[in-house]
Order: sequence, then structure tokens, then C-alpha cells
Amino acid sequence: MKITIAIETEAGENPRQKLMELLAGSSLSNAKDAAVDWTADEFASFWSKLQPDAQRILAVVATQPGGCPMEKVTEATGWTGLQIAGRLSSVGHALHQFKNRPYPYEWDKRTRTYTLLDRRYAEWVQKLANGHKPV
Repeated sequence: MKITIAIETEAGENPRQKLMELLAGSSLSNAKDAAVDWTADEFASFWSKLQPDAQRILAVVATQPGGCPMEKVTEATGWTGLQIAGRLSSVGHALHQFKNRPYPYEWDKRTRTYTLLDRRYAEWVQKLANGHKPV
């Protein structure tokens, strides 16, 4: 087996030092594209940029944050899976305004469930959907 690693450095930086930092894991926490967790205020701002239909879908998912079946979302909204996916596109559009923030949910096509990736997100969505500010 052969592994090739390319290390890009700025002028004057020691590539061997950068490699050692990478192997030790110290530079991973400083990576430019590392995900940064949401704060309640940032999440509220993100929520305000979502289309109302996407907010409605996430509010349904928040009732079962550990895994909300697609059937529950379709029953609650009256939309098909494709319509739901299209309406959730505003999540990606809004996310572009928040550098390095993770998606708040994931879709598992095997189990056909939406999962909020952090219990706090579910709490925040429920509060925001009811017109309250998350804490």
C-alpha cells in the first residue's frame, strides 16, 4: 500500500512541521474548513432565513429528533417526498451564509428518516417554531 500526502504551506512555513502537526492532530482544530458548532443566536438567525415550508418540515422532524420517519412528515404536511426535499433546499441556501456550520439534520435513505444531529437543534427548532427565542 502507498499513501501520498501533499502539504501546502505559506512562504516561510516548514512543511515537515506542518506534517508533524497534522499527524499529531493539532492543526485539525485550526483547519479553515472545520465545522463550527451553532450557537443559539446563530441558529435563530439561520432559522429566520429559511423558507416557511422548510421551517414547517423541520418543526415536524423536531418532534422525533432521533429519527423522524418520512411518513410522519408527509402526513403532517401533505407533501410527497420529492416536494419535501425541494422545500428543504432552502436549508442549503441559508447555510451558505453561515461559514463552516454543520447541517442541522441528515436524511437516511435506508431507514427513510430525518434526524436532527443535535438535541439542542430540536429544542431550538421547537422554540423557534412557536415564536420563542432559543436559549
